[in-house]
Amino acid sequence: ACEGQLRLALGPAIVLPDKPLSAKRREVIARLALLLCQEGRRQEAVPLLETGRWSFCLSDWVLHYPLPSETDAAENGTLQTREEVYPSPLRVFDDALPQAMTNILKRLLAPRSIFWQEHGYNEVRGSGENGYFSYLHEFHRNRAPATAIDALIHHIHGLVRVQFPELDEATSAEWWAHCRPHPCGHQLHFDSDDEGKGGARHPICSCVFFVEAPPGVGGPTIVTDQKLGVGGLAQRGWLVYPRPGRLAAYDGAVLHGVVPGRGDPPPEAGPGSRRVTWMVAFWRKVTLRPFGADGLAGSNRPFPDPSAPLTAGPRTYTWQQQLAADLPSSQTTEDSNGLQKITAVPMHSGVWVRTSVAEPEPATGSTDLPILPTYAECFQW
Repeated sequence: ACEGQLRLALGPAIVLPDKPLSAKRREVIARLALLLCQEGRRQEAVPLLETGRWSFCLSDWVLHYPLPSETDAAENGTLQTREEVYPSPLRVFDDALPQAMTNILKRLLAPRSIFWQEHGYNEVRGSGENGYFSYLHEFHRNRAPATAIDALIHHIHGLVRVQFPELDEATSAEWWAHCRPHPCGHQLHFDSDDEGKGGARHPICSCVFFVEAPPGVGGPTIVTDQKLGVGGLAQRGWLVYPRPGRLAAYDGAVLHGVVPGRGDPPPEAGPGSRRVTWMVAFWRKVTLRPFGADGLAGSNRPFPDPSAPLTAGPRTYTWQQQLAADLPSSQTTEDSNGLQKITAVPMHSGVWVRTSVAEPEPATGSTDLPILPTYAECFQW
């Protein structure tokens, strides 16, 4: 039914090369092309991609990713069989937090909780009333955590610092969260201070913790080897499937995103099921941005005192008071760094494929540097 409605809305798909393509029409083309690609019908999507003037499209292993029931064998292998040849920017840990810490996040970030309401969070767009919002904590590895959130940050730092030794240089930790329905993905992007305004500045390491991950709800996180200013499009990628208690930690400079959920979620998931994630990025240096006169949340706001409401301009925030009773835990992972098992995540080659409107590959032996296409030329979803 969805495919039929999209085709009806699209009408004749042919657009002459010299005719402008409206943003609305291109959006309908993109939705239909995504549906076809996620059903494994890429060849049917090619004419649409050409009409939409996309030169590159994400590979089948990304958009038509294996469903969780098909990935068991792959996820039970040994870690990165080609690691020595192609170092992975990613490490994944299952059961990464003690249950008591996980429960703190489950209460704070439960779908329809006051946290989302007070930030005006839009589940489809994946942003608050004022766009992206996050909270910043001063970080000192050898200083006792002051709040329950600080304790979570310390625990994760202790867990992943063996894999990312540069984390010893971290002075700040920024966190944010998402609560998304099954079909909503997150466009490929680079983590950067204040979303890259004034130039890209990347964290040392970024982490994704799966708070709620009902089976079959939401797509995997994709992490690639692409960095700004280094070569062309990503050549290799890794899919991290949602699983409660799973933590993905990766080089803060690499391109990554969330693939939209494929098909329909299982009936047992229920209409209110959401993919809920909590992210934390560790920084050498980053700017704290206090609330302004409008009181809106935004990038790197100071973490509110859990013991009292926060009044900022005309707004009052109370979500942090849920954390007042959660005393910071003295438990860290400093004594168990070497004991946490790393979960295997297979590497895939060929993140992008060319459409027939793309330029031909350079000849073998060519010394020409790879040309990075524009963002608009690359079809994601």
